Amino acid sequence: MVFNWGEEKNYLRITNMGANISEAYTRVITEWLPQSGYNRNKAVPNLEVYPPGNASSNNYTWEIWLPVL
Repeated sequence: MVFNWGEEKNYLRITNMGANISEAYTRVITEWLPQSGYNRNKAVPNLEVYPPGNASSNNYTWEIWLPVL
């Protein structure tokens, strides 16, 4: 997983390669958020970005945009 800031810096952009979505959310919520000093902004929905390609491939990359405060 790669963590980056979204363009407006109020979203954490997590790029995943081959990880399943449940595993990715679990790691972000239980590992990254508690250590980051940020809180999830529950008033704003998460975004999931699935670009064209073979989603079942281990090399397929997709993103979760998690709103933070």
